[in-house]
Amino acid sequence: MRARWAALCVLLVGCDGRKERAPSEVRALQRSCDVEDAGSCVELAYRYEHGQEVPRDEARAAALYQQACDREDPVGCFDLGVFYHYGRGVPVDKARAATLYQRACDAGQAEGCGNLGSLYQVGEGVPKDLARAASLFEQACKGGRHRSCNNLGRLYANGEGVPRSQARAAALYQQACELGGTQGCVNLGAQYQDGLGVPRDEARAAALYEQACTDGNTDACFDLGYLLHFGLGVPRDEARAAALYQQACAGNVPVSCSNLGFLYERGLGVPKDEVRAAALYKQACEAGYALGCYNLGLFAKNGRGLHRNLKRAAELFEKACAGDEASGCYSLGILYREGAGVAKDARRAAELFDQACRGGEKEACANAKK
Repeated sequence: MRARWAALCVLLVGCDGRKERAPSEVRALQRSCDVEDAGSCVELAYRYEHGQEVPRDEARAAALYQQACDREDPVGCFDLGVFYHYGRGVPVDKARAATLYQRACDAGQAEGCGNLGSLYQVGEGVPKDLARAASLFEQACKGGRHRSCNNLGRLYANGEGVPRSQARAAALYQQACELGGTQGCVNLGAQYQDGLGVPRDEARAAALYEQACTDGNTDACFDLGYLLHFGLGVPRDEARAAALYQQACAGNVPVSCSNLGFLYERGLGVPKDEVRAAALYKQACEAGYALGCYNLGLFAKNGRGLHRNLKRAAELFEKACAGDEASGCYSLGILYREGAGVAKDARRAAELFDQACRGGEKEACANAKK
């Protein structure tokens, strides 16, 4: 049995230390690439990029994409641009990536236009130019690239590089959604939820969020959960909202963790569990969601779901305040005024009350005037 296993091992993976022989198809691709067949270079590069029938080797893949691009293959230029964009097998060089995306775009490769547009949008490797970004997204969108339709929609929604038009934004989100882009469905849902460029229709928004959530978009799961939580456009269903918040929280949507924490805190749709609520607020806070920090601060201040700790509460209110959560500034101001968890400091308290007031916290305004 051992001898049989050893023979099988050598046959499959070369257990005696010798390199596995390249499959005949790979050798054929290499021969074709060597005699100026750019398509074979691209195919071979893809295999090295992903480790298919050859050891994964991004540097080798980059060299092969370069060969293909040198032979005016737009896919080779685009893929090499991606490698320079993200530093895969070559050093990061966004200017070089932009040049390669431009070559791909000029040759009719829509993804090249879209990626180049993204560089112009943020000014990486090229000067920031929102009008140029919009033009490139338009070109890529017409080529069937849903991300570019969505990106162009966002520019129209915000009036960046193009005249502001919520109707045009909605139409582009619709196009992105129909092309299979879940973020387009989410953004279109938001337009219907808020009545931007389309008639307000929360039921339509819910259907779009449902579609995108089913396709794996966790932002959509949160948005659908929110509508179910508050009964907007759909019958209120806090149990289903909790399940959707959980799904989105697991998908790194911190606001969803915080909202799920609220349901556990109040026992809405789930059994009341302040320890679980505290853990969810902590998860949201650590992911940068300021309201999660504030909610956890309240728990630390009042000893709910965790031990009472005024110093910890102050730290959490400070973090919430730094994240522009006015309630955090106000609550921290109270601690400074009372000397609870921090050294008493009336001036610091007044500053925090003023900051909270400017952030919309009405009770802080009254304290700021004292």
